Amino acid sequence: MIAAERDSQKIAVEVKSFISPSPLNDLENAWGQFFLYARALRKQEPARRLYLAVSRNVFETLFMEEAGQLLLAKTKRSPTSDPFVQRLR
Repeated sequence: MIAAERDSQKIAVEVKSFISPSPLNDLENAWGQFFLYARALRKQEPARRLYLAVSRNVFETLFMEEAGQLLLAKTKRSPTSDPFVQRLR
């Protein structure tokens, strides 16, 4: 996890590689870890926002497929404008 601050904005970024033979398994692991980290971070540093960083390919494929969309819908967040998923450029 990478932590950064600029002015009063504090963020943490969890970078995930989806390299196993099963992208769905990688998604399940990333999702579970993200929420565990988010809960722990909320207790220790409530002002810090957590982001999940994935490759462009993962974002444009897995997160646009049904499984990824179900998870994003569950969070009620947009993948390009909120902390669940941010595209790396």
